[in-house]
Amino acid sequence: MNEFSRVRVSHIKAPSDLDDINISDYDVVVDGLLGTGVRGKIREPVSSTIDLINSFGGDVVAVDVPSGLNPDGGVCDKSVRATITVTLHAPKPVFYEPEGERAGKVVVAGIGIPPDFERLIGPGDLMILKKRVRKHKGDGGKVLVVGGGPYTGAPALVGLSALACGADVVSVAAPSSVSDVVASFSPNLIVHPLDGERLKTEHVDEVIELAKRHHVVVIGNGLGDNDETVEAVRQIMESVKRCVVDADGLRAVELEEVRGEFVLTPHFGELLRILSLTESDTLDRRIELTKKVANSTGCVVLTKGKVDVVSDGENERFNLTGNVGMTVGGTGDVLAGIAGAFLVRDEPMKVACASAFVCGLAGDMAFERKGISLLATDVIGYIPDIIKKWNS
Repeated sequence: MNEFSRVRVSHIKAPSDLDDINISDYDVVVDGLLGTGVRGKIREPVSSTIDLINSFGGDVVAVDVPSGLNPDGGVCDKSVRATITVTLHAPKPVFYEPEGERAGKVVVAGIGIPPDFERLIGPGDLMILKKRVRKHKGDGGKVLVVGGGPYTGAPALVGLSALACGADVVSVAAPSSVSDVVASFSPNLIVHPLDGERLKTEHVDEVIELAKRHHVVVIGNGLGDNDETVEAVRQIMESVKRCVVDADGLRAVELEEVRGEFVLTPHFGELLRILSLTESDTLDRRIELTKKVANSTGCVVLTKGKVDVVSDGENERFNLTGNVGMTVGGTGDVLAGIAGAFLVRDEPMKVACASAFVCGLAGDMAFERKGISLLATDVIGYIPDIIKKWNS
């Protein structure tokens, strides 16, 4: 502290205050003006200070990111050009972009965050919810739900949760025996009847044509386990590009690579069925098997449980939102609908992480009000509050 007592401190309140600083008198400049939260146009006197730093002919050391550089990519308005950047905890995405050359040589400095904490899913994973420009109907995404037959509520819950997440259009392809019931849940669902009491292979071409008019397909909820239905799901999966597979649809999943951007959302029992295993659920084993299925299929796998596990085969993430009340039927359908809406926006790994967090958080909000009496529809009711907060 005695050393610092001899440091000259200049208070810069206006650009004119910089006139008293002869920057050439110094051997090195340390840039700590702005942090990672900077956005938009740089205001005075910071703007003029950045200009002064950039006029310096010696070494410039930036703390975390050069001031004015958007850590997520791009330059806000102007930025410091650093010789060395000592970035905290981990490299920032902008360092891998052309603008990253402004950071100079990047050195990562640890700040004591345990490695396991990096794998926890949190509010930062909701960046995919940031506002998107919408000019026309459908810009928010069109989701096709293929479900129903033995069960009627499941596909409706998927569709309603996708709408709650901001999807513009949600269609449900359901057997004609239950299509009217599914439609009765909400006038916001567009229901396409498929002739008969269950999904059949003869419906495959019809469903594929419907899928071409949508951005994402969510398949499996309420379909049942009929062998022909499972085969129909398998054929549909081979023909779509972006898909969430849940519930009975998971019976069609085999341990071979799937072409396209897919998110699988099994619980541990369904995960075991894919692998033809029978054993007890432990977190370590759930992580291992989730990663194995992701590796084998090329899909992102979100295994639901007290701790949700998400893996793309290389990395794994963990979600801690959610509660005991969410063992009630239908919450898995809600999660599938969330994932379907989010898959319109981003890549499967980010989608699975955000979906798990939002579903659990909405469930926690519902549990605070309803306790163990919460229903899946209660969870859907809290999703718009989360979307509104993160979309603003």
